Amino acid sequence: MKHAKPSDAAAQRPIHPVLSIVMEVLIACTMAVSLVYAGFSACAVPDQTTRLLANAFSNDADSPFTHDELVETAVVSKRYTATDNDLDAMVAQVAKINAQAAADGRNTDPAGAPVLPQDWENASTEELLASFDGVADQYVLDAAALSHLDDCYLVIGKARNVLNVVAIAAIVLLILSPLFLSGRTIGRALTAAGGLVLAAFAALAIWVAVDFDGFFAAFHSLFFVDGTWQFSWDSLLICMYPEKFWIGMGAVWLLVTVAGCILCLIIGGCLRRKCAFELNIPRRN
Repeated sequence: MKHAKPSDAAAQRPIHPVLSIVMEVLIACTMAVSLVYAGFSACAVPDQTTRLLANAFSNDADSPFTHDELVETAVVSKRYTATDNDLDAMVAQVAKINAQAAADGRNTDPAGAPVLPQDWENASTEELLASFDGVADQYVLDAAALSHLDDCYLVIGKARNVLNVVAIAAIVLLILSPLFLSGRTIGRALTAAGGLVLAAFAALAIWVAVDFDGFFAAFHSLFFVDGTWQFSWDSLLICMYPEKFWIGMGAVWLLVTVAGCILCLIIGGCLRRKCAFELNIPRRN
């Protein structure tokens, strides 16, 4: 005769079939969202990702600032946008690179460059911001740029709060699921999560490859008012973060999320095969 193993946790703690389906769907959905969140976190949290991509793609050819200055300012700007929103550090960094450019005679348009306070290192943030008023956006993050970065910070902060809850829910569900669901059901949920996200990212990757500008505009239109996220091609913000920088960020997001999806597919497949194998093992009476 064939017998299921008596240690099967689902058999020990049976739940209503409807609740089983609900729990399976919740695991699949929360895991799918968590996989996307993992890729986003790889882009937004560590400085190393921004530093690596800014080092590869920042556009110093159209900027009065050196490559290293743009890279360091890109990292500080990432922190301002995604983690600490420290205006003092952001403004001080912009003042620093302008002071160095002026000292080295790299101000290609002196009339458009800021006139910093004489003792700028000890000046207040308000004094530095006042010196940025009316300055060409090639040299500073003007009010429009800072406003956009503030908008990004608000969107990221709200999204992170929700995504943290979803990620915690996914972990709790995975921990509790062996008490109520069979390994095969858990494996099916993990496989569904990985497969769903892979399919969605494949579609997005095709869109990006065919029409990056259209994708970029559509993405921004979901979160920002039209006209608040577009800047001149030689502005400080765009020289730090040109188009290739964002394509690189997308690639990092894609790689991390796809790696998580593949892991879910492997684990889910193993659980399903293992349970199928155990249920068909002939055992003696």
